Amino acid sequence: MMTAMMSVLVVMACVNTWLLWRVSAAAGKVERMSERVDGFGNALDLLADATESGFKDIGTRLTPPAPPEPAPVRNRVRRTNGSPRRGRTIAEIAAAEGISEGEAGLRQRLAKPRRAAAASAKA
Repeated sequence: MMTAMMSVLVVMACVNTWLLWRVSAAAGKVERMSERVDGFGNALDLLADATESGFKDIGTRLTPPAPPEPAPVRNRVRRTNGSPRRGRTIAEIAAAEGISEGEAGLRQRLAKPRRAAAASAKA
């Protein structure tokens, strides 16, 4: 009877050893799989960052550029008032200055009395 119990204990010890060996091998596989998943996660993060920066670059290139700074008003008034003497039409003045033709014409009409006053003051 004692021999049978010892045999059963030896068999159980062998089975436990074999199971422990299988579990440790599986744990190694799980660890390697975990490392691979971490690597894929890092690659996915890198891909997402690259894609995001690419979309930002494309977005900045697709947005229209900022309009140029308008000319100072004082210089615009001088150019607008002096242009008819240089042979430019009101439509050309308005297009060059970025103002409406009505505004350019109004500035011309308002400048005539000032020009006449300045001419009489010089004389």
